[in-house]
Amino acid sequence: MSTLSLPSRHVPSADVSSVDGPRCHLDLGALSRCHLTPRQLDIWALLASGYSNAAIADHLSVTPRWIDNAVGALYGALGIDTLDRKVNARVYATVLYFQRSAAGWP
Repeated sequence: MSTLSLPSRHVPSADVSSVDGPRCHLDLGALSRCHLTPRQLDIWALLASGYSNAAIADHLSVTPRWIDNAVGALYGALGIDTLDRKVNARVYATVLYFQRSAAGWP
């Protein structure tokens, strides 16, 4: 299994001060305590790169159902409430991924 290496990108910030909903600010302490496995980190990187669950499953040679469960577990590990209708969990996880990368968290 190879580790996905993503190019460094500048992600412009948007003014979301008037948006009613969650703020995607990285809590390094909380994320560093969530103990993601190497496989979860791989899935998170692929998710943040825009891969669909089916494409992630194909890339990692696992079933789509396994990935569906793994993505749900990843959201839980990241503290993302998938029942909150104001939050798109996939977008929120992607924002956290790029904030984590920008902060230098391994």
